[in-house]
Amino acid sequence: MKPPIETVRLTNSARDKLIQLKRITGMEHWNSLCRWGFCLAISAGLQPTGKEASSDRCNVEMSWSTFAGEWSEVLAGITLMGWKSIQDRAPGMTIADYFNAMLDLGVAMLHKNVTQADQANIESLVTLGIGES
Repeated sequence: MKPPIETVRLTNSARDKLIQLKRITGMEHWNSLCRWGFCLAISAGLQPTGKEASSDRCNVEMSWSTFAGEWSEVLAGITLMGWKSIQDRAPGMTIADYFNAMLDLGVAMLHKNVTQADQANIESLVTLGIGES
C-alpha cells in the first residue's frame, strides 16, 4: 500500500512536546514517540475537523518508512480508513492533512497524559499504552 505521505514533518508545537517526552521517558527516537501518539489519537477516536492543518511545520522531519517502521502497511491502512471516514465532515481535507492532524493531536494527547502522570517517566507511557490507570 502506498504511504499516505512521503515525508513526515512536525509542527513546532509537536517538536516541543516531543523534546519534553524524550527527556521524561528516556526514549531516544522521535519516530517511536510519534507512532505512539498517532496510534493513541486513532484509538481514542479523535477526529480532526479540517481546521487543524498547520503551516507551522518545523525542520524536524522523517521519511514515512522511518516513522512507520515495520508497521508501514498497517499504519497506511489505518490512515486511509480514518481519512475516508471523515470525508463527509471535512470534504476538503487531504489524506496528508488527515495524517498530520492526527499526528499533532496524538502527540499533544500523549504529552498531556505523560506529563500529568503522578510519576512522569517511561512507566507512565507504558501504562498509557496498555490502558491501565
